[in-house]
Amino acid sequence: MGYNNGDTYEEHIYNCCNDLKILPPHFSRAGAAADKPDVMFVHKGKEYNLEVKDFTNPDYGQRRIHFYPNQRIWKWAKQDKLSNLYENLGLKENIPKDFSPIWYQKRIIKEGKKKYEFAEGMDYTLDDLQGNHGDQKLFNYDHIAIPREALFLYYSIRNTFYIHIHKLGLYHLDSDPAGLGTTQFNGSPHFRFRVKRKSTRIPPHNCQFLGVMKLLKKNNPTISKYNLDASDFQNNQSCPKIIP
Repeated sequence: MGYNNGDTYEEHIYNCCNDLKILPPHFSRAGAAADKPDVMFVHKGKEYNLEVKDFTNPDYGQRRIHFYPNQRIWKWAKQDKLSNLYENLGLKENIPKDFSPIWYQKRIIKEGKKKYEFAEGMDYTLDDLQGNHGDQKLFNYDHIAIPREALFLYYSIRNTFYIHIHKLGLYHLDSDPAGLGTTQFNGSPHFRFRVKRKSTRIPPHNCQFLGVMKLLKKNNPTISKYNLDASDFQNNQSCPKIIP
């Protein structure tokens, strides 16, 4: 049993691939490790990365973002190809210029330090987080339109061209490099900014401002013709002919 529904389904597809004898001999599951593929498979002697997603409201490409009150600017927490992708999409333009989160108003970076700390005497309250004028209420910008190709590019950065989604099946993303004849993913993702509380402590002491690609059920791709899970075949699906 995995640590959440997504991890449990990932473990299930790993086991399906193991039963099909298409796992690379060296591969072990990454679990929560974001820098490793969920699953890998071998076709005609070549290895391919496989992303695995549960059916219910999955996240794609989550990235933390920080606010700098003195400069009144937002910066992605990590500068890499994913942040460059989000910059090129102009996603930060969806955050109102006059919004200044309470979380950052009450926190400082002390001299010689790299991380934010609470300013003395400036407790961050539950109302600051969840109230009508709190950060979760105001920093909640959803349904921001993005092209499907943004999702493809995100996975291309990770050298991943295949995705398996619960109850929908196996797809290729930007391309089908293994030549499996898979259905191309044709869902319609969107982008969301939100605040996530990382613990239940009161007062809240660990919150993250995040941007993430999302996929609503109504915008899911059409059901693929292939599925690696024979127990979950939908609409005359079959298993792709993967030859290790």
